[in-house]
Amino acid sequence: MLNKNGKVLIVLIIILIILTALAVVGFILYNNFTIKEYKMCFSKEKQTLPFNCSKIDDCVVQLKSLQLESNIPKFVEDFIIERALFCEYNKCQFKSFRGFDENIIQCNETETTEILKITPKIAIDYVKFLREKIN
Repeated sequence: MLNKNGKVLIVLIIILIILTALAVVGFILYNNFTIKEYKMCFSKEKQTLPFNCSKIDDCVVQLKSLQLESNIPKFVEDFIIERALFCEYNKCQFKSFRGFDENIIQCNETETTEILKITPKIAIDYVKFLREKIN
């Protein structure tokens, strides 16, 4: 038989395991819903939005002119691909960027989006450019 301290330790371990499992499930659900929230500009089921993109070239024309580099964190690559592509003339829905206290134009969800490598400084400068463009 376990003594009182042993039983308390087992109960605490079980509670810790349950809390960890709940945190993992919550994280997965949060990411699934937030990613779906940004699939706006080019998705076929969202054609009724007030802002639509005519073609992918409108969205990547300025990104292609930037200095592209490799060896950057994955989150910066995701930032550019999923959240910082934009349509010229503000044709995409204006959303809040998840994880940052910045407002940028959202434009993504195409089959032809290129994987772009970009430095964190260029990403930050590009967000500033987008904010100036829409103000």
